[in-house]
Amino acid sequence: EQIFDLLDTTPASTGGTANAPDGEITIICRGLSLAYEGGRTALENVDCIFDAGRTTAIVGPSGAGKSSLIATILGFTAPAAGKILVEGTDLATISRESWWRQIAYVPQAPRVFAGTIAENLRLVRPDATDEALRAALRRAHLLDEIERLPAGLETPIGEGGAGLSGGQAQRLALARAFLKDAPLLILDVRQPGEFTTPPGHLPGAVNLPLPELPRRIPEVTARRQPVVGGGQTDRRSAPAAEGGSLGKA
Repeated sequence: EQIFDLLDTTPASTGGTANAPDGEITIICRGLSLAYEGGRTALENVDCIFDAGRTTAIVGPSGAGKSSLIATILGFTAPAAGKILVEGTDLATISRESWWRQIAYVPQAPRVFAGTIAENLRLVRPDATDEALRAALRRAHLLDEIERLPAGLETPIGEGGAGLSGGQAQRLALARAFLKDAPLLILDVRQPGEFTTPPGHLPGAVNLPLPELPRRIPEVTARRQPVVGGGQTDRRSAPAAEGGSLGKA
């Protein structure tokens, strides 16, 4: 019943009709504001740039608006003011279906479905070979653990990742994002309260060295200080340009 209710739901915005740009993508947010029902401000006059070919971290305390910014960039919600430019094109004019084809997104609570490891990975590329699956799992630092299982890629798991640890479920979702190989990879990472992340690594259960991550990752974490470094990483917090605030944080 929940699935049919979801299918019957009309999206808040379907975007425009233009196709999203192919290849590497630069995203510019200008004067972005977002408020939820009841008047709570999530974003206020945010200006920031996500440059193509770089890893960018968005950091701040819980409730600062990090996930709200990501939701707006993804097109899940429309800003109350301002705009998002994708290679110079207003996101509001781009078809959501076309935009989402350019994105591999790993939310804070990634969905893992009942089926085999291989079936969960092939949701994004049904024609992927077993070797491609293994390559994605290797990049997510999960291949060795999967290959130790008697059935390997054909190991059955339950809805929500039953049979896997929380970290394994996150890595499986990350491997699925790697397999999609989209121009833009977005990770919304929840940071455990006292977890300490080594420099140059992602926080939380998905604790991977940044060189393992392809292209550019606007990464969301609940830490107050910058958490990524090294290589071509931008050590900056959003908003990266002048003015603006994430939930007035």
